Amino acid sequence: MAKKIDNILVYLDYSDASLNAVESAIGMCKRHRATLHLVQVLDKQYIFPTAGVQAPVLSISHEMIQGDIDNLNNYVSSIQRNHGINCMAHYEIAGIVSSVCGKARELNCDILVVGTDPQKFKSCFIVDSLPYKILKCAPCPVLTIPGETKVNAFKKILFPVRPVISALEKFQVAKLLINRNKASVHLVGALRTEDAGQFNAVRRLLATVEQKLDREKIPNSYELHFGRDIAGNILKTGRKISTDLIVITASTRRNFKQLFYGNYAQRLINNIDTAVLCVKPSEYYLR
Repeated sequence: MAKKIDNILVYLDYSDASLNAVESAIGMCKRHRATLHLVQVLDKQYIFPTAGVQAPVLSISHEMIQGDIDNLNNYVSSIQRNHGINCMAHYEIAGIVSSVCGKARELNCDILVVGTDPQKFKSCFIVDSLPYKILKCAPCPVLTIPGETKVNAFKKILFPVRPVISALEKFQVAKLLINRNKASVHLVGALRTEDAGQFNAVRRLLATVEQKLDREKIPNSYELHFGRDIAGNILKTGRKISTDLIVITASTRRNFKQLFYGNYAQRLINNIDTAVLCVKPSEYYLR
């Protein structure tokens, strides 16, 4: 896991959601003195005409590609001029997920930022949303920014703690954001049942994080939640305290029921209010 944030990558398709994600990433780059990488992808399936249509494919594709590249370079120049940060343009012709994740790996990026439009996938988890597809393949933590939420800084951070393997691995990257934003942290111990073993495990994890925060004089508070709908309870807490960011341990495994109702990470990513930093257990990044 990164000891500092030097490279931030944003997937750009010029939708309102992705432009909003760029604005959030610009603020992060200023705080962390990081380089911003914008990745635009021409999905290769769209450069070929529909079957039966007669068209000079190579000519059309070249003009479209050159226009895209010129627009991207102009956008990058305007960001450098207006915000005084280092910004790089990357244009790819391939699949979106493979291009974005491959470029993040090539550039050794520390965080990958994706704008989300939850309305597109609000009631269906059978078909993975693009942010979730990217999360599954990403070589680094993924930050999702809801398309209609302006996120200028992370002043209040919600840090759920569940009785899962690698529950506290996310603390290292969360701490980088906490320090740069001078944020307060609200810890939430989240359990499905009042099982004594899980309860004690979560209490120990909470105590460990609380000690780390107290040692660095970071304002913090905590509460415990019991209930089957862990994701729903976390989102309710986030709204209650007006959090700017939720930091989660994100497994991309799903059981049969979750194919229809979504797993923990999917349900949090698909919220319409709050940015979510998804940190996969280290085993995922070693694949």
